[in-house]
Order: sequence, then structure tokens, then C-alpha cells
Amino acid sequence: RLGVSTSWVTLRTASASANMHLLVDVFAINSSQAIAYVSTTPDLVSTAESQDPGASYTITASPFRKNYGNAPRGSLRVTSGNDTLSVSFSTNEHGLVLSLAESETHAAQSVPNILFDTVAPEDTPLASDGSEDLRWDVTPLGHRLFLESAWSWDGTDGGLMSAPPTVEAECAPLCLSAGLVFAAKAYWNGEALYEVRMRGTSVRVNLTLAITSVNQPPDLRLDPYFEFSEPAGNETVLLSGAAWGFTSAPVDISDESSQTLTLILVAISEFPVPGSPALLRGAPVLTQMGDGANVTLDVTAHANGEVVLSFLLRDDGVGALDSETKNLTVKFVGVNDAPA
Repeated sequence: RLGVSTSWVTLRTASASANMHLLVDVFAINSSQAIAYVSTTPDLVSTAESQDPGASYTITASPFRKNYGNAPRGSLRVTSGNDTLSVSFSTNEHGLVLSLAESETHAAQSVPNILFDTVAPEDTPLASDGSEDLRWDVTPLGHRLFLESAWSWDGTDGGLMSAPPTVEAECAPLCLSAGLVFAAKAYWNGEALYEVRMRGTSVRVNLTLAITSVNQPPDLRLDPYFEFSEPAGNETVLLSGAAWGFTSAPVDISDESSQTLTLILVAISEFPVPGSPALLRGAPVLTQMGDGANVTLDVTAHANGEVVLSFLLRDDGVGALDSETKNLTVKFVGVNDAPA
């Protein structure tokens, strides 16, 4: 009993030779209550020693002592992240900046220990495993996208993230740090400023997530197949709209829209049927117009078989990237000619 309510504390004793072991099991619903129990420990020891002067007692320090009498706090810091995440850190007028290169995926990224030296409020609830159940809220304040110079303070990230970032407390059992999880939208770049706040407190820090621009390969669309009858004489054949829908990236992103795109013929393969003359009399002519192109072929009289043309699209961005190579097949179907 020792002057402590039995609804809060269970007292057990076990005798081993001349030693007496006093175990106090504390059942608390939050850190504040646990600290209150721990604070009564010296009184329990004093009472026990007065009842058994020959006994010696040692008080084991409670992990909750860190929170006792301390104000809640938490700070952002540079962290190495994990082995698969290549991030860099800097600062701007708003605080810490975490930078990551633009990506073609929506994969979630995890940066552990980005918040450190955290102290939860004394009344923080406890989870079922006895750890503190500390929560952090992440609120977007503003953004600037695709190399824009001015910030938009509309309380959103402008769509830069495919899902809202989260900050998760790391607790064992005290919440001494917290990790960041975020997922940027594929092929987007820009900056978004967030307020990270310890729930129920005035502890808040600013974090900018910066997705840096990376030149993406252009996208080429081709009509893959054309078919004509074999020409009775040498003939010019127009493949109208053979290439179309050129884009400077796999998706329409404004920071690459000013790039110049060039259609390049990289290979010509002829497959004439037996007895047919060569299909082409010269190199195809490309006429590029806006976001598409026509192809003109100079075809040999009475030629039949297939011609396969291989194209790629090249941009003039950093690194002058090429699209995937794509093939266009032109078939000339044989015609039974009248005998001479």
C-alpha cells in the first residue's frame, strides 16, 4: 500500500535469500500520469525503508523523466536519409530546404530523423505498447512550380506532391525524433513550403520540399503502318501525319515547353518480295510542322514489299535527350500487271 492508491499501483514482493525486491507496476494512460507516479517513488522507498531498516532500495530512473517539467520542443536538422534516397539540404528565408531531383515515378520517399531532440507534452497519450502517441501535423502554406520566380500563398502545394507529406514520430518509448514521408508527382518540379507542427502545442517549424528540374526525354508518336498498291511508274508517296503529337517530355510540363524538337530518321530497311526492284529511289524526305511531320517517299515503279523506317525525336534541353526509337512500316502490295 505505502500510501499509494491500489487502483493506480500494484505492489509485489519476492524474497530471495536476504534480499527484498520491490516491484511497482504503473498503469498510466499518458506521460503526465506516468510522471506523477514516478514522482512518488522516493516516498515509496522512504516508507519501505522505515518499515524494514535493514533493507536497501535502488530507484531505477524512468524514461518518462525526460519530459517531466520540460516544455515540448522539436527541431529540424540535416540528415543522411536512407541508402536509396539522394537528397540535399540547404536553407532559405523560410527555414530548412530538402531537395530531391525530379522523378518519373510517384514512389514514396522516407527521410528518418529529420526532426530531433523532440520532447512531447507531459499529457501525451500512451499507445498500446506503452510508447508515447505523439502526432505531427503538416500543413501546406504555398508553392512555386516549374521554375516560377514568385510564390503562390494559397495554402496548397499546387499539386507538386502526389500525396500529402506526413511526419511520423519515432518512439521507443519516448518520441525523441520524427521522420518525413513524401511522394512528389511524376515529372513535376518546384517548391512547396509546409508548416510542421506538434499537435496540441505551439511547437512549429517550416520545411520546404524542393523538387529540382531534370530534362526529360521527348515523346514521339508514329502511325505505325501504311499500305499502298505498287505504283505503275516511279511515284512520290506522301505519308501524311506519319509522326504527330510531339511533346518535350512524357507529360506536358511547362518548363520544357519551349524546347525545339527535331525528328530524326535513324534507319531505313527494305524488304522487297522476290523479283521486285528496290523499293526506294532515294532517301525519304521529312517535313516537320509544329508537333508533327509528314514523310515523302520516292518509290520505284512496280516495286512491292515493305519499307521499315526508324525514327527518334531529339530535344535541345540539357543533355539533348532522345526519345525511344519507333518504327513505321510501309507496305506496297503487288498488282497483277497486264502482259507486254
